[in-house]
Amino acid sequence: MPSRKTHTNISLIVVVGVYIIFSVWKLPLSGQWQFLLSSIFIILGGIFPDLIEPVSLHSFAHRKFFHSVRLLLILVIATSLLAVIWAYLFRSEYILYAGSFFVGYVFHLIVDAFTKKSIPLK
Repeated sequence: MPSRKTHTNISLIVVVGVYIIFSVWKLPLSGQWQFLLSSIFIILGGIFPDLIEPVSLHSFAHRKFFHSVRLLLILVIATSLLAVIWAYLFRSEYILYAGSFFVGYVFHLIVDAFTKKSIPLK
């Protein structure tokens, strides 16, 4: 079972990948702080499910709702709506931060899906 350290390291690899994609495609990085905050949100998204449902030797609750595709869809819809409303009222970079969180979250689920226990698909 992947540890928090594994998920953090994979999140860091994703951050580097995002930076390379932005560099190669010459997409604008508005500033170092914006990229730093996006990186933090990718890492937080990468460890979020294990923070909510921690692994323990006697726990049967690990990889339940917070490791499911169902919650991912609910969060994507809810946060997308909130981010669009927030961006319309205030600033557009909040969509970037919400997207960064979900990139980390999705990669967490992908890594967990390739383990023996996998993740609930319902």
